[in-house]
Amino acid sequence: MKAKTKIKWIFLTYLFLRSEFVFLDYEESRLLFFFDELALMGLCIFIAHYGAKLIR
Repeated sequence: MKAKTKIKWIFLTYLFLRSEFVFLDYEESRLLFFFDELALMGLCIFIAHYGAKLIR
């Protein structure tokens, strides 16, 4: 199985700082990198927004 077919990163590993260093994929296009970061930002906003609603 090629490395590109595997999962590129595991969110929880980075979220809980279990990985000391993150290697960037320089072969990934800038547009895909931007969409990855945008999706991660949207997920964090979603969790914070609805988490705050649950706390109230």
